[in-house]
Amino acid sequence: MAICPKNAIRRDPQFNRVVLDASVCVGCAMCVSACPTGSMAFAHDVGLPYKCELCDGEPECVRVCEKKALEYLPSYKLHQSRARQSALRHLRAVGSKITPTYNQDDKLEKE
Repeated sequence: MAICPKNAIRRDPQFNRVVLDASVCVGCAMCVSACPTGSMAFAHDVGLPYKCELCDGEPECVRVCEKKALEYLPSYKLHQSRARQSALRHLRAVGSKITPTYNQDDKLEKE
């Protein structure tokens, strides 16, 4: 985001996503080459970069995917999932037989 000479890219505080303000963008494509995830592309027909905007938190691609291969997780759930996977890898690495269980609210259940 710091790469943009016009500050046309910012982080949306509501969904924690990166958004592009096309009204400010000059089409230099610096963001496309600097994007660490490769999710930015350049639309040569309009001279502007673009990326997925997550449809304001309800991505259409997830809704219409017939195979249900896509799942949208808010960023906090994604971080919880990664933290849980890391903790489980650590428990296995130290030879623990403990398997934590979580309730439907993603809270660790006490045994």
